[in-house]
Amino acid sequence: MGCVPSKSTLLKRTDEKENLKQEPADVFSAKSTARRRSRSERGATTTTTTTTTTTTTSICSSTNDFLLAYPNKVTRKVSLIKESKDVKTINEKYRKVKRLGEGSFGKVMHYRYRGNGDEKETDCAIKIYNKKRLQRIRSSNNERTALDDAFNEAQILVQLDHENVTKLIEFLWDEESPKLYFVLEYCALGPILDEERETFEKVDWKTCLRYARDVFSGVAYIHEVLCIAHLDIKPQNMFVHASGTVKLGDFGTAVILSKDTRTVLKTPGTPAFTAPECCEGKPYDGFKADSWSVGMSFHAMRTGGYHYKTGNSYDTYQRILREEEEDEAKNPLSFSNTEGGPGYDAQFATVLSSLLVRDPKRRRGMAEAKEEIDRF
Repeated sequence: MGCVPSKSTLLKRTDEKENLKQEPADVFSAKSTARRRSRSERGATTTTTTTTTTTTTSICSSTNDFLLAYPNKVTRKVSLIKESKDVKTINEKYRKVKRLGEGSFGKVMHYRYRGNGDEKETDCAIKIYNKKRLQRIRSSNNERTALDDAFNEAQILVQLDHENVTKLIEFLWDEESPKLYFVLEYCALGPILDEERETFEKVDWKTCLRYARDVFSGVAYIHEVLCIAHLDIKPQNMFVHASGTVKLGDFGTAVILSKDTRTVLKTPGTPAFTAPECCEGKPYDGFKADSWSVGMSFHAMRTGGYHYKTGNSYDTYQRILREEEEDEAKNPLSFSNTEGGPGYDAQFATVLSSLLVRDPKRRRGMAEAKEEIDRF
């Protein structure tokens, strides 16, 4: 285990994170960044290959490139290319139902797509961002704003196509409007756990396994097919569709990697679900960090609380770094140490425990974990 950073170092990192003064959302190692910029200048793309699927992941170097690259997903009034002038406004196209939540830069609303008269209204969730507020926040290198990062999120969302990942229906962009809109698939049953509750009722083993099949599948998809690290996996970002299917959502901190490197520099989204190696300010494997966050999510579901959460980010990081792992049998995060109860499955518990090994080199990846539980 590495040495614990000083309080001033961690507090500085926490302040930067809370003010979004951090590395851009698509940061790699210095070497891969230079390589990516070179490819971008040539208009090239990064190709990610798996044993069964080959996917081309485009990295747009500018807002204009993004708007032009995905005409089927982007609706805008002020066009960069010739198109119809009668694009409907958000309120003409969608009917507001209720507010779902609010964050630092905007809010999430439940809307219904009005259709064209004969069509049935369709539920959707719309994230509404204030562009001026986003433009005022700059990254630590002062080259990007939070608005650039919002486009990075949109660039990721347009590429997602899997039953266990929330889908982007439409990205509404109007250069004359002070806001931008992400129209997303609506999950009527909301997140698995409420963000604001400190403790909650434990989720039974049978339900956990059902959730795990969906979550593991969604995370394995973004890792293996699209080469994307989520970096903020937690129960609050696992949404339950009306059908009962669980879908991974909120890609605001996600990064697009390349097949050559999985190295990430930025601090992940939520301290209580952060892997130990991410707390030291050093480069880390984004996929293995996601594995840890998945494990911590299910640990929270099974124990009814957050093992590492404290009153502030600094103390949480300290607690994560200082906890000793004497051996697997005494690991305080081992699922074999949680009560069994109805539906307990020793094999499933072992797989979950393998996601919480402190050494990332020994920690199980999500594709392997998915294959394992698919055998149950």
